[in-house]
Amino acid sequence: MAPPFVFKEGYRLDLGKAVRRHPGANDFVNRGNTGPLMKRPFILAAILEARPLRE
Repeated sequence: MAPPFVFKEGYRLDLGKAVRRHPGANDFVNRGNTGPLMKRPFILAAILEARPLRE
């Protein structure tokens, strides 16, 4: 997984954690028989719903 993205203002965004916590994204990422076109909308939803945290 990629390291958390740190913003200049002291906020960080952990996209890997966002995907693991999103029920649909986590489910589709762990499926071996699902192609990238099926996974992409769920990953996008997880990223868009992620909230940055203040360090």
